[in-house]
Amino acid sequence: NDNFLQTTGYTLAEIKGRHHSMFAEPEYGRSAEYSAFWDKLNRGEFDSGEYKRVGKHGKEVWIQASYNPIFDMNGQPFKVVKYAVDVTQRKQAVSAIKSALLAMADGDLTNHIEQDFGAEFNVLVDSINELTANLREMFTNITETAHSVFGASKELTEGSMDLSQRTESQAASLEETASAMEE
Repeated sequence: NDNFLQTTGYTLAEIKGRHHSMFAEPEYGRSAEYSAFWDKLNRGEFDSGEYKRVGKHGKEVWIQASYNPIFDMNGQPFKVVKYAVDVTQRKQAVSAIKSALLAMADGDLTNHIEQDFGAEFNVLVDSINELTANLREMFTNITETAHSVFGASKELTEGSMDLSQRTESQAASLEETASAMEE
């Protein structure tokens, strides 16, 4: 139908009379799993789920679909009707969000999602980008504060050592003075 053609980028003339495998990745189209999929439909059993398909020029297309065998007057399947919804944008959004979260979990706070995934997912994308930026800023501030505290601590240590040396010197001086006064 027109929706499927628009989603995959093909015209009816380009697909009419061709095998469904043209919409599958070549390796998957030759797999036992793909054969089993068609065997199931040929037995008259329906199949539903999310399927990765390939559109014109290798375009990645994800559909949530139900493949439904249609039976003839003798109860034998003779064609398949597919009801499908394009879920490509959702699949790509989930993948980008997952990658960003995994990067954060690994300590990489440089990830920023640029793609537009539509209103439903852009709220999540914006939140993740903001969270990443806030975490990056927080860790930058923590690092700067830690360096500052380290510097101040070093100065205190040096000052304390200097005071200790002066105190020792003063004590030695006082001891000499006391000794001299005693004599």
